[in-house]
Amino acid sequence: MASEPRELQKLKSLLKELFQLDAEDLDFGMYRVLRLRRDELTTFLERTLADEVRRAMGSADERERADVLARLREMERQAAEWGGSPEKNPEYVKLKAMMASAEDGAARERQVYAHLGEFFSRYYEDGDFVSLPRLGRDTYAVPYDGSEVVLHWANKDQYYVKSGEYFARYAFQLRDGRRVVFRLVDAETDPDNVKGTDAGKRRFRLADGGDAVGVVDGELVCRFVYQPAEGKQEAVNEATEERILDASPREWRHALSAPKGERTLLGWNLRQYTEKNKRDYFIHKDLGGFLRRELDHYLKTEVFDLDAVESMADDDVSRALAMVKAVRAVARPIIDFLASIEDFQKRLFLKKKAVLRTEWCVTLDRVPEGMYAEIGTNEAQVRRWKELFAIDEVDVPPLIPGGDARGATVTAEFLKRNRGLVVETRFFDRGFTARLLAALGKGVDERVTGVMVRGENLQGLRLLTERYTQSITCTCIDPPYNTGNDGFIYRDGFGRSSWLTMLEDRIVTCVRLFHEDSVIFVSIDDHEIHALRYLMDGVLGPENFVTTVIWQKVYAPKSSAKHFSEDHDYAVAYARKAESWRPAPLPRTSEQDAHYKNPDGDPRGPWRADGMSARNYYSKGTYRITNPNGRVISAPPSGRYWIYSEDKFRELDADGRIWWGENGDNQPAVKRFRSEVRDGRVPQTLWKYEDVGHTQEAKKELLECVTFESSAGVFETPKPTRLIKQMARIAARDNNVNCILDFFAGSGTTGHAVLNLNREDQGRRTFILVEVNDYFDTVLVPRILKATYSKDWKEGKPVDRTPVPGGAIYKVLYLESYEDTLANVTLPARRDDSVLPLRFRREYTVRYMLDHETRAAVLDLDRFRRPFSWTMEVRRGGMVTPEHPVDMVETFNYLIGLRVSRYGFFGDPDRLRYVEGTVLEDGDERRVLVLWRDCDAVPDAEVLRLFDDREFAPVSSREYDRIYVNGDPPLANVRRDGEHWKVLAIEDEFKRLSFADDDGN
Repeated sequence: MASEPRELQKLKSLLKELFQLDAEDLDFGMYRVLRLRRDELTTFLERTLADEVRRAMGSADERERADVLARLREMERQAAEWGGSPEKNPEYVKLKAMMASAEDGAARERQVYAHLGEFFSRYYEDGDFVSLPRLGRDTYAVPYDGSEVVLHWANKDQYYVKSGEYFARYAFQLRDGRRVVFRLVDAETDPDNVKGTDAGKRRFRLADGGDAVGVVDGELVCRFVYQPAEGKQEAVNEATEERILDASPREWRHALSAPKGERTLLGWNLRQYTEKNKRDYFIHKDLGGFLRRELDHYLKTEVFDLDAVESMADDDVSRALAMVKAVRAVARPIIDFLASIEDFQKRLFLKKKAVLRTEWCVTLDRVPEGMYAEIGTNEAQVRRWKELFAIDEVDVPPLIPGGDARGATVTAEFLKRNRGLVVETRFFDRGFTARLLAALGKGVDERVTGVMVRGENLQGLRLLTERYTQSITCTCIDPPYNTGNDGFIYRDGFGRSSWLTMLEDRIVTCVRLFHEDSVIFVSIDDHEIHALRYLMDGVLGPENFVTTVIWQKVYAPKSSAKHFSEDHDYAVAYARKAESWRPAPLPRTSEQDAHYKNPDGDPRGPWRADGMSARNYYSKGTYRITNPNGRVISAPPSGRYWIYSEDKFRELDADGRIWWGENGDNQPAVKRFRSEVRDGRVPQTLWKYEDVGHTQEAKKELLECVTFESSAGVFETPKPTRLIKQMARIAARDNNVNCILDFFAGSGTTGHAVLNLNREDQGRRTFILVEVNDYFDTVLVPRILKATYSKDWKEGKPVDRTPVPGGAIYKVLYLESYEDTLANVTLPARRDDSVLPLRFRREYTVRYMLDHETRAAVLDLDRFRRPFSWTMEVRRGGMVTPEHPVDMVETFNYLIGLRVSRYGFFGDPDRLRYVEGTVLEDGDERRVLVLWRDCDAVPDAEVLRLFDDREFAPVSSREYDRIYVNGDPPLANVRRDGEHWKVLAIEDEFKRLSFADDDGN
């Protein structure tokens, strides 16, 4: 049997890479999902692919061609023996014509393989598809929507997931043809887009154990892991090379040690392997639609040349159309399967992420005194207070008679005298948390002063969308500036494209939270301000651009600058509706008020003099004026005009509003009284460091409040709180009752600024901070708690111990990551689909398998029977927690957008809990009750009895529009005449809303 055509071999190699079949050893994330039908994919490539092409071309297969060729050779042999010519044999002529046709068909088959390989390779690069619409082989098209100006970039129709690792099998050949394979057998990745310190980064290294290196089927297989390791990757590679050589059989060592450049062959390939796996992760929003459109264009321009049709013979046209049909017929199912993989990843990426843990931070003035004794004897909490607030340095005797704040516990009396201390539920059990939340009473969400979310910001925004729709009045973000040294890592050559893709989806999602009277400030520098402006125009519309603020970020020029000393950054401001939005006036400065004096003792108070002439032409502004000393001023200065008519001027003069100078002989000026000027000043676009701070002030501010173990952990470009306070002031509305969002929260400057501003003007602003990095727990949360306890800090210690007026309630959410979602996909048992006809089996595999067979695996509805015991596998900081608890109650609250009024429980909080609140529906509030039960402990009959239990007021009042409950008890049976509340199953709503698109469908 003849070998496969080279074109088919290349196509199969490409498709194996597209289907990631070389990653069969990996058992995590999407690799586990792809293993579900690896056998079917392999069968498709090895057998079905060629059959499909031949079927589409109407060609004979290889066996038929071989049979015809054998018969021809036999006729030729017989004719030679007889001394005649085989051409005289009619059957020979017929078979020869058939063979020529078969050879022509084989050539056309090779063309089909070549076209398929050419098409798919155009859009695939380094483990991912790139959305580059083509006009031709080397010509690209930019989608245009008819706008006057449109901004387009390479990854515009993709989701930016993260910059991270791409795992694939790596192999190379020795000079004698033997192969060496690097096979990854285990890997751990940072969740979301975390940028850890170098010390905690993962490295490719040889697996532990004696079987890490061995010869398998004639190949030297080296098994690798991707895990945290000390040292740079280069140093790890050197140790790995030594281990591989020591463990390799003698006949392999010499070849592996052969020189290649400045390294050995093994060392060179180790470097290639460990470097090539870094890339950006993108998920297409519609890969199937993109590839189908591109395929149609490719067929029209590359396979069937319309321009040449008129000069083609009929047979040539028929063959060209057959080629189009064949390429299309084979490419379509390949596209369908690639799209199903991408769509499944998109579904998991966009799934509303679960709340793994909810912590509450509550100042003691919001906690009932009856809980103080229990709180004061919690040693972990007291140690935390010593660490954060230095309570062991409080003057003890006057505060705690008979007590000792330096011990492991404190007295209730001490707590009564220090109500600014923050209680953190992380140090208590779930029973304490449930009692504390119940004790907060009604209106919980209304009294929450801040929400801090640890999670990838797009995932955080998506989870918060239903709850905070039309709630955000001001957004202040400081995204990475894409300068190359700001922690934003991206694939070479796609820096700007990756950055724009990352930013666009987050801003689009953020806008859904905006109040109609909202404004957003985006900090940026000169590198990307032009791209940012076009991006923001595309999201919010150019008509909603407000201004570009110039912030003077340094107070001294940098003499080390290569070109210019960069003394400023920008804050680009857009309003939700710029036509109606107006900035709030800023407080007047003492310098401005100093211009107002009262030299003539005017009873109306201080005033300042403004000139009475202007350059603008005024037809009534050229009259004569006589000053109090009798001197006639014939006209305004040359080229100018009086700003008032003569009648108006005389009226002002009679009212004592014209100033003639101390001697009554000056040019007239208008008196502007301070009492008549509005209380505030119009914001300007130039913000000087004297007014809003500079970067050195910001670093000092952070270091005085938070203690860092080393200087390497200090943020390089923090923003001063005065800068954020300026933005918050400008956005103020409704008596300073505002919700301020920062989804690139960093060290927590925005939250700190909001707390300080509330101290200054008694405002009731709240904040939402979203941050994914590890310093969420070590910097951001401690900073917020410290800023709550005291306004001023020095060397990590409080200066005045004056807490935020009115106390604080903070909710701290820890979210599931995309990697967690992938890790917890449970593969279903293999089903026997051999009973299905081949055509339907292939259709099922290509189009529906991933969606259908893994749907239940992502969200197991049976586990809702015991919601308080729900767990998932979570990896953080190199540690694997196989059964990490999941807060299903809080997750569901955010899925339905519940504005919580009250938390409660009945008996044991791990047996039955409830949450009361409201949701917005078409602009109207609907009263909601959510009942959570352990179905094994609380049977249906007990749930039904609650509706007649007067002691259980949350249900017996029956004043709800909706009641959600898990386990599907027959609640409709207890609905009375005239009652219209609706019963909804938590399971169904949870699943629907978890996978709902941005429109809630």
